[in-house]
Amino acid sequence: MKAGDAVPISCYLRDPDWLKGKTLSKEEQLKDAMRRDSSYRGVPKEGEQIKVYARKVKEKFNGVYPDWYDLVRA
Repeated sequence: MKAGDAVPISCYLRDPDWLKGKTLSKEEQLKDAMRRDSSYRGVPKEGEQIKVYARKVKEKFNGVYPDWYDLVRA
């Protein structure tokens, strides 16, 4: 593999509705607040050029969180 190659990468995308109807402890509220402002809620748009931070796990690549990619600006 070399720079410019297309590689499938797995990532986690946070579901904003997963807490609907749940009551959280103060500790759980703090953890949720930390997740809300991170890259867990976003993925690059199709066609955007990005620099990826990932690690190989077995034969697959996983994004390294919380900031697993940067946009490449021309």
